[in-house]
Amino acid sequence: MIFTMITNNLYNNLYRWDRSLDERGTLDLSVAWPIFKALKEAEALT
Repeated sequence: MIFTMITNNLYNNLYRWDRSLDERGTLDLSVAWPIFKALKEAEALT
């Protein structure tokens, strides 16, 4: 549960940070999604 909160916060922060740099306002999912997915899979194993 705590790990989920941390990963969600990390993802949200990545999203906000990317939006501030990218005028399109889009998150580069090709970079962020594999990281997020790996963290969620790691959570499922614990």
